[in-house]
Amino acid sequence: MLCMGSETWHFDIAASAWTNRLDHKIIATATVSDNAGCYDSESVFFTFFEDDVNTLLTIDPPNLVGETNTMYNFTLLATNLPTGLSNVTFEWNFGDGTTGSIEKTVVNNQSSTEINHTYTSPSSYGLVAVVKDSSNNILADAYAVITIGEVIEREYALDECNTWEAADQGGYGLTIDNWNISEMSMGSSFDISFNAYSQPDRYIIEYPIGNVVLDTGWRGSSSYDGNPLYPGGIAGPGIGEEYDIFTKNTEDVFRVTIIGGEPGTLWNYNIFSPCNGAI
Repeated sequence: MLCMGSETWHFDIAASAWTNRLDHKIIATATVSDNAGCYDSESVFFTFFEDDVNTLLTIDPPNLVGETNTMYNFTLLATNLPTGLSNVTFEWNFGDGTTGSIEKTVVNNQSSTEINHTYTSPSSYGLVAVVKDSSNNILADAYAVITIGEVIEREYALDECNTWEAADQGGYGLTIDNWNISEMSMGSSFDISFNAYSQPDRYIIEYPIGNVVLDTGWRGSSSYDGNPLYPGGIAGPGIGEEYDIFTKNTEDVFRVTIIGGEPGTLWNYNIFSPCNGAI
């Protein structure tokens, strides 16, 4: 019942959803009411199909701490694959120069494969994988952090606005940098400038740790495109900048992970905060 002449109204929106294998249905309901008990509502029903949902590739386990000369197994699982695909190709690089690929059948809009590897040297490695369709289009990619033996994480702090803070340069393998931003105000935004030079490297930022807010893909010379060491190909030139990657909330640490693709590579990066929007 909707009354006329009410001075104060309250609005509420609720949604309910259900899904089957190929489509997703949602009902959104808007309700308006006043203090006198008068109200009205309207519902909207709509459907979206699997083709509207991004394909997701996962690596299980996503993180592993292990020992040298021990075989470890990983599962690559692609879900929400586009309807109509009969086969996909998985490609991967274990991070130590060992690569592989395999074609697998799609069943119920998903596909998977089991891979295994033995690491012979203590280090941190970035296991990178992609899934492609029959036209060689990349549908999704994923990475896992593999720690073999003891690996030291580097610690940095950013405590000033409008000042570029440089991390020590790095090279081949996987480097993990933890940045303390406890002195920065909530609401501060953060930027990165980087240079992977010619041999491709990949920068991944998590904030809070565990939540990826930036993955640059492989950055370097386009001459490396198609090299199996760099699944998914080269995403852009070695030098670049990314702005407003995340805004600080209550968490005081973010993480930068850099994957150096092969021996001889060099990279560097800098972190900056203009403190725009700081509370």
